[in-house]
Amino acid sequence: MAKLIYTIKRRNYLIAIYAVLMGIIVGVGMTGATGVNEIINTSEGAKRRLIPAVITAELNETIFENRLFIEEHITEVSKAKYASIEKKIKDNRLKIDSLMTLYSDTYGNTSQENNLLRYRNALRQYQSLEQIVLSLSRRGEKQQALVLFLGQSYKKFKDITEPIKRMTELHVEEGELKYEEAKRQATRVKFILYMSIAVATLISIAVGAYAGFKYMYG
Repeated sequence: MAKLIYTIKRRNYLIAIYAVLMGIIVGVGMTGATGVNEIINTSEGAKRRLIPAVITAELNETIFENRLFIEEHITEVSKAKYASIEKKIKDNRLKIDSLMTLYSDTYGNTSQENNLLRYRNALRQYQSLEQIVLSLSRRGEKQQALVLFLGQSYKKFKDITEPIKRMTELHVEEGELKYEEAKRQATRVKFILYMSIAVATLISIAVGAYAGFKYMYG
């Protein structure tokens, strides 16, 4: 009977030791998983900041490309080429509208709505001037078209492209900050994980040695 009780005690003791070791392993795993989730969330935040930067950069590029097409229209002497140039301008305007909608859906919020609305209005005013320049050029009034293109139209062009440039820089800066934060988190998680593994290993060795001693010498 005494031997049976002694055997049961040892079995329970070994089960307890196993439970402690499993707890240490689970703890280390949870530490790593939590850290990885933090890094993933921060990386997603960086991506969310950089996507609007890509959109605004492409928006600026498309507006500038249209300006080059209008300049080409003014300097073009062959009326047969007008339709081709005007189609490129029209296609780019559709692309600009799509990019504005995409930006609004991706980054737009209550505080941004008024700014986006004001920008859309300024863009429409600029595009109206573009249309006047094209009309003058189409009628052969090249000098008047060029004066408007280099004067009032250019001022409106600067007014709408400078804010986009600033928005792009802002989004890139925000994305870079999130990226740096993710790098710091990765370094911190790596350190914590290595320390947890080291501590867990030492505890496991100590517990194992103690268990072996108790098992052999009671």
